[in-house]
Amino acid sequence: MENKFSFKELAILVLLVALIASVWIGMVQYDRQWQDLKEIKTQVGQLIGEQSQTRNQVLALRDLIEQGIRLNPTTGTTGGGADTNYPDPFARQRAAKAHDGYAQGDWLIDAFASNIPKITPLTSKDLYGRRIQNYVLEPLITRDPDTLEWVPLIAKSWHVSDDGLTITFQLRRGVVFSDGHPLTAQDVVFTWELLNHPKIDAADERNFYDNIATCSATGEHEVVFAMREPHYLALSMAGGRVVLPKHFYSQYTPDEINKAPGLLLGSGPYRMPSPTDWAPGKLIELVRNERYWAERPAFQRLIWREISNDVSRLTMFRNGEIDLFAAQPEQYERLLKDEAVVARTHQFSYNTVPSGYRFISWNQLRNFERTKFADKRVRQAMTFLTERHRICEEVMLGYATPATGPFAPGSIQADPTLNARRYDVTKAKALLQAAGWEDRDGDGVLEDAAGTAFTFKLTYPSGSATTDRIVLFLKDSYARAGLVMELDPLEWSVFVDRLQQQSFDAIMLGWGGGAIEADIRQTFHSSQVSKGSDNFMNYVNHELDELIDQARQTVVDSERLPLWQACHRILWEDQPYTFMFTSKALRFVDKRVHNIQMVTQGVNDRIEWFVPAPMQRWTQ
Repeated sequence: MENKFSFKELAILVLLVALIASVWIGMVQYDRQWQDLKEIKTQVGQLIGEQSQTRNQVLALRDLIEQGIRLNPTTGTTGGGADTNYPDPFARQRAAKAHDGYAQGDWLIDAFASNIPKITPLTSKDLYGRRIQNYVLEPLITRDPDTLEWVPLIAKSWHVSDDGLTITFQLRRGVVFSDGHPLTAQDVVFTWELLNHPKIDAADERNFYDNIATCSATGEHEVVFAMREPHYLALSMAGGRVVLPKHFYSQYTPDEINKAPGLLLGSGPYRMPSPTDWAPGKLIELVRNERYWAERPAFQRLIWREISNDVSRLTMFRNGEIDLFAAQPEQYERLLKDEAVVARTHQFSYNTVPSGYRFISWNQLRNFERTKFADKRVRQAMTFLTERHRICEEVMLGYATPATGPFAPGSIQADPTLNARRYDVTKAKALLQAAGWEDRDGDGVLEDAAGTAFTFKLTYPSGSATTDRIVLFLKDSYARAGLVMELDPLEWSVFVDRLQQQSFDAIMLGWGGGAIEADIRQTFHSSQVSKGSDNFMNYVNHELDELIDQARQTVVDSERLPLWQACHRILWEDQPYTFMFTSKALRFVDKRVHNIQMVTQGVNDRIEWFVPAPMQRWTQ
């Protein structure tokens, strides 16, 4: 039988061809429109940036004219209304832009070793959340990464009264938040008031700033802080806090701020894609703030992936899925022998300033009852049984130094005569016996007079192979002396909650670097013994309290430093923590990233880094 197309079939075929052609033309047009939209978006971003620069230049000129400064037309003015009596806080960024090959664009992708529960200011409790905030929020003043001296940022200048009780800041004109709203003295006052609102879950931060009596706006761009008493960190307290936008955060009640995981809006070089929509589990992403009032950074986006497993994080780095890798010592040594990794990365091993430290905290009061660790002799014994020197050599591979207290080795606050106690089972058992613990039934485990065995749980964040090795090291060391340690690894958000509720026997954690000269009141003063505060081990020593209070009020260095050294001696004796070690930062960074420099603080900030155009990998 001969097959023939009917007229109906032919019509359908023609319509089908026409439909396919129409769809194809539509896709081409859509693609062109998408490209046009991207180009328009880029041009709008550039226009916003140019408008911001022009506005800042005009305001800078006005500031200089008001100061009676004659302008030299051949040299121009400093950016952002900078006061000529202070260093330019953006000099390093300007120098980066003068490098051969400097280009804007690309993304920088990093990874966190745990899941982030919250990035809302004041109520976020972990270091990772605050790292994100540091690119979105800004303080009045900041540290020069080389000299470590204070330099202006939002404030263009400041004045400290002769008695040290009043600090007056002059704010720059033209600073705006990422939504375009101007930053004024009212925002600084609002931030201070919000911090001190009793319903805001920020007891730990509130306690640090309690020496500020008042914060008042005496003009649109002038703020005055009054101190309750002289304090050696007065300038840091007043000027070092980030500024929150009143028009944004005042929309929310304290309870809403406490519960919200991702309320984040500021004046910094980066912003959240949406200041309200982030929640745990979503991608942590910052985009460049095109309205930024000063020198804009090179990267279009900063992205952090949450990868709690060390091996998974390393695999992603090898595959080029992340640009930075914070290595553990064993990983660092192994990767240094990998020719492919070395060929495509920068490698860094450095001490940070200020330096943090790892510790084990012994809880002295649980459920309103004194624990076995309330006895100083028991805490001293635990330190004698902690093989810190061996851990530093065998687990940390020499990239760590045993700690003697909360002050870094060589710090001006540290007593140089103190040494870290070495592992000594004999001394430990003698201390434990004096405290009433001995093997009464011959089973190899120590018991108290009531026959209760010496057992406890060590709570720590899960996911780190290095931490797992340290914990097993500790378990074996304690067992040799007749102590039973149970392992209690927890996911980070659960760990933080347990810490705040003081629901633990012993906890292993680390403090990151704080101030150049640390104030230890938050962690060791008896006034900080409460749930949600940083003296979570319920440690009380009134002699130490008096020394801390006296040191905080002593502004003369030669008189204050001996007081800190006396505090160091008490903590070395009391061992509320077993101070484990300070360690070097071990980093690998993709070699396409340029202008990574070593500075006094460690490595320069990412806002100074860039990727030359031919080497860029990601686009908007």
